[in-house]
Amino acid sequence: MNYLYNNKTILRKIKKSNKILLFLDYDGTLTPIVSKPEAAVLSHRTKKILKILSNDCRFILVVITGRSVSDIKKLVGINRIIYIGNHGFEIKLPGKDILSPGDTKKLMKEVKKQKYIESARTSKYNKLVEDAIKAGSVKP
Repeated sequence: MNYLYNNKTILRKIKKSNKILLFLDYDGTLTPIVSKPEAAVLSHRTKKILKILSNDCRFILVVITGRSVSDIKKLVGINRIIYIGNHGFEIKLPGKDILSPGDTKKLMKEVKKQKYIESARTSKYNKLVEDAIKAGSVKP
């Protein structure tokens, strides 16, 4: 299997980048696939890595899940992460209340205020953000 950390070209680009927007799924990515959801537990090593990355101003971390935001926030337990739960129906920005689809204007106001989009657009990995803007999913 070809893992990200085995790709030297990608690693060089990451090291040179001043902003990195990193989306991670909980079940099956941060934790192994298990038969019962309650058995999916974040390892101490993975949590330590997430804490290190969340304290590095170059990284914007997003954890996405089908679980509720309140559940995933308890499971991961790191405040400086954006949590997206219920397959996108709930969004929790650091230090803010949980937002739902009806809160689109409020969400975009917070995103602009925190400069998440601006940070992502100025990174070398901005194609996803630009595509979302063109599609109308996100407004700069």
